[in-house]
Amino acid sequence: MIFFTALCTTLFFISPKADSDTADIRLIWMVSNVHEFGELEKGSAANHAFTFLNNGNTPLTIENVRTTCGCTASEWPIHPIMPGDTGQIKITYDASKKGAFEKKVRAFFNGIRKAEILTIKGIVR
Repeated sequence: MIFFTALCTTLFFISPKADSDTADIRLIWMVSNVHEFGELEKGSAANHAFTFLNNGNTPLTIENVRTTCGCTASEWPIHPIMPGDTGQIKITYDASKKGAFEKKVRAFFNGIRKAEILTIKGIVR
């Protein structure tokens, strides 16, 4: 039992050297991830593009973008964003109801465990 415990402890603390080919995907937002539309006229559509930079060394792909309701639509490139290139997630809000709104959009990228949260908000008059 002591041998097994010592072996497990040794294997836990000895980690293989990091491979130089390991993906280094980094996402940098070129604009704030929160966009304030201000006042919108009822019945209008408001658009905003969230621009990002692939600052990693491997292609970055948007796997999915999820909106929280039918009043918000999204559009994104299906092709990979190459290292050093920029991409955009375009969000359209249909201002069909009066009042204040705040909508969250979740963007899922390859190699990034947590969703990136984009927020749009404003007031429909």
